[in-house]
Amino acid sequence: MQTKIFVLLMVTMSLLQCDNLLTKESNSFNQNTQVSSNLQSIIEDDPCDFSLYSPIRIKHFDSDAIKKKVASKYPEEAIKNNIEGRVVVKALVSEDGNVMKVCGVEGEKILQEATIKAVRDWQFKPGYGFVFSPSKENSKRKSFIEVYIVEDFNISNKEK
Repeated sequence: MQTKIFVLLMVTMSLLQCDNLLTKESNSFNQNTQVSSNLQSIIEDDPCDFSLYSPIRIKHFDSDAIKKKVASKYPEEAIKNNIEGRVVVKALVSEDGNVMKVCGVEGEKILQEATIKAVRDWQFKPGYGFVFSPSKENSKRKSFIEVYIVEDFNISNKEK
């Protein structure tokens, strides 16, 4: 009788330990999920973080790759306030040449916004920048490139 009680007690303790381990793993999973969720929200809050797309960074941008270019409109408020200067924006372009995301990297905010608005309507040649990317047979993921675009706003050069 004592042996049966001892075995029953051991089984019960094992079950409690397993339950405790499962609870710890569940808590750990919930904490990791929370961290992952927090990281995801940080990335989503940063419009310039394209890391989720794993884009190919194009360091030497070729303007011949642009199929359709929309000119930035110099903001009237910037002209009134004599705001000029260089703007750098970063664009995420899909393999079919569509601009997916654009964000301002450098320059006056009002001028960045004008450039961002224009670049959203740009169209790149399909496949631009994918020469060194993995072949489609090896990858089912959609591919992206990251391009930096520089624009100078100068009131004296503005066409009237």
